[in-house]
Amino acid sequence: MSFKAFALAFTAIGMSACTTVDMTAMGGNSAPVMSQSSEPNVVEKACSRLFALFSSKGWSTHDSRKRMQSAASILLNGLEDKSLSDDPSAYAQNTFTADALSVDIREAENHIQQTVKAAEIFLSMAAPDQDIREELSELEQALLASRQAETVFTEATQTIGAPDADLKRLNATVDSLRNVTDEFGRRVRRAQNRSVAVLAGGALKL
Repeated sequence: MSFKAFALAFTAIGMSACTTVDMTAMGGNSAPVMSQSSEPNVVEKACSRLFALFSSKGWSTHDSRKRMQSAASILLNGLEDKSLSDDPSAYAQNTFTADALSVDIREAENHIQQTVKAAEIFLSMAAPDQDIREELSELEQALLASRQAETVFTEATQTIGAPDADLKRLNATVDSLRNVTDEFGRRVRRAQNRSVAVLAGGALKL
């Protein structure tokens, strides 16, 4: 009897130890996922850098986030023939040479290109059902800031003068940002449509 009791106790201890190990392993796998989700991703970082530079240089007015969010949807359907910045002429007044203007245009173009690349990489790695609405919002605002910069640079060019090639490259780069932003929007709409279809299917079964 004592041997059987000992064997049963030994078996119970072994099973308890196995259970403890399994639970610890499961906890270890889930912790990093939670910590990573709280950190800014490549799209958010790229957009933040773009906002900081464009607002500090006077190329866009990103000081009012709500204003930019409300205007972002307009951008996806085209801009009106007026400047979106508070005082576009102020930039031209502080930019004295065509060379300085050309340098600024190229710097803006480079930051927009980095944002486009970050968005493309993120989208290529995102799961089909991943929620990317926050990233879409960031890109919409980056697009608005870029369109504002286009207007500021165009008006400055009329005053100071700058190579047309610089503006053409900038325009093409902003169009690339618009295209990838549109793709994010399509991905969000497809995910929403799938959710609606699933809910509708469940309701029909009931």
